[in-house]
This record gives sequence, C-alpha cells and structure tokens, in this order.
Amino acid sequence: MFDSVLKPESRRSFVAFSIWGAVVFGVLQVHRLPAFTEHSICSPAWGCGPPLNALISYHGFWLVLFASPIWLMSRLLTIKRLHAIGSLLATLGVVAVIAVVIWQAINWLPTASEFQRGFFIQRCLFKVAVMVDVPTVQVLLAGFTCLFVAQVRHRQRDHAPSPLPDAEPQIIDQSNRQPSNRTSESVN
Repeated sequence: MFDSVLKPESRRSFVAFSIWGAVVFGVLQVHRLPAFTEHSICSPAWGCGPPLNALISYHGFWLVLFASPIWLMSRLLTIKRLHAIGSLLATLGVVAVIAVVIWQAINWLPTASEFQRGFFIQRCLFKVAVMVDVPTVQVLLAGFTCLFVAQVRHRQRDHAPSPLPDAEPQIIDQSNRQPSNRTSESVN
C-alpha cells in the first residue's frame, strides 16, 4: 500500500508539490507585511487603489498558480499544442483587457470630468492592474510565455543536427519495397 510513497518519483512529486504549496501560502502572506499598507496608488484622475502589498500578494498568487502548469505544459506538450494553448490564453487576456476598456468607456467615461477624460487610457490600465479577482495580467503572461517557449523549441528543432549524419544512403528495392543495404555502386 505504501510502496508508491517510497518510490523516488513519488517523493520528488511530493517535495515539489509541498514547495509549490509553501510558496503559494508565502505569497498570500505578503499582504500582512507592514510595508506598503497605505493606498499608495492614487491619482486625482482615477482615485485610489488597494494597498500595494495586497496587490503584490494577489498578483503573486496568480503567478505562482499559473507557473507550475505552464512549466509542465512547456515540457510535456508538443510544439503545436503549446502554441495553440498560448494563442488561446493570449487571446483570452486581450479579450479581457478589451472588455475592461469597453466597460470603462460605457460606465466611467460619461460621468468623468473633462480633466479625468484625458486619463482614460491610464484609468483602463489601472483597472486591469488592480483587478485581482480575474487574473488578466497573468493569463496574458501565461499565453505569451507558452508562445515564446513554443517558438524557442521550434527554432531548436529546426537547427538541431541530423541524427545520423554519416549514415550510408539506402536504396529501396522496388520488388518488395524494403530498404536494401546495397549502395549505388552495387546496383549498377
């Protein structure tokens, strides 16, 4: 029953999962640090955001949460699938940013003063940055990371040396369609 616990693969997985869990817990505890406890991101154009340590904590949580699956996918998936997942994640992130811009244009822009309207782009970026319930920034980063890794792996594959550079060319025997060990000199 406990044989799988004693196997090296299981121990490595347990240790890796434990470290990952400890990092997630540690990142979530950043909000308790006494530094950056005030509303440090403020502007007369868009108001104040949450305390910076809370933003760091939640964004860090999402980054750590996404890091493990992205690392596994980059190692286990084919280039084609990794590219597809990267494209999907990047598209979802861009759609989320566009949704924030549309929402701000519909709800905030009509009520904003003339002074505040000049900061519309900054307001939208601010809203994306302080949006910790939906990991828009992290989905974008995950998508672009998958696309980057797929591109690097594709280039490495294209520039990899031939597996058998000194192999003799084989001539296919037309009678039974099997490779023959005869060289071109022995055919003549």
